[in-house]
Amino acid sequence: EQLRQRLHLLQNTLQEGRNAEYEQVLDRTGIAIQRIGPDGTILWASQGQLDLTGYSRDEYFGRNIADFNGVSLSDTPDREQEATVRCKNGAIRNVIVTGTNLMNGTEQGCDTLVMRDVTEQRRSELRLAVQFGVSQLLPGYPTMAEAAPAVLKLIGESLEFECGAFWVPEGAGELRCHAVWQREPPRLAGFSH
Repeated sequence: EQLRQRLHLLQNTLQEGRNAEYEQVLDRTGIAIQRIGPDGTILWASQGQLDLTGYSRDEYFGRNIADFNGVSLSDTPDREQEATVRCKNGAIRNVIVTGTNLMNGTEQGCDTLVMRDVTEQRRSELRLAVQFGVSQLLPGYPTMAEAAPAVLKLIGESLEFECGAFWVPEGAGELRCHAVWQREPPRLAGFSH
């Protein structure tokens, strides 16, 4: 019995040493990866994950994954899911999350989540879609001034703006507003007329 206990202790020590080595390797890769306990508690995160979110280890470890994003652990095992991550500075990043459910001797049901930042890719796709939409609108109007309200609406709604204005240069150093668009209903609750 004593030999079995020592062997078990040795195995755990070796496993912890291997885990520490793996964690060091993962930290150096820049990959955003984290281990989540069955209750959603963040057990470990790579430096890449911390860089993505802007949090330090002390601020991130031990908190619930729901504090940072809407990823449902039941939805991620062994498949990809698009989600958003709230960063420390308030920015929202678009990510593809791949989850794997691990069943090992130390942490049953622990999830490993790998996040790939696709924010810039999504922004580029959106900009291209808006550009295409505007190019489809323009031929239907004889002048840019007449197209301006439709163009402002398309851009504003697609990029989730609150309002927009179309200004045209007139004369020496003067601008004239030709069109204004505002989200209906406006989401500017803190302002009054």
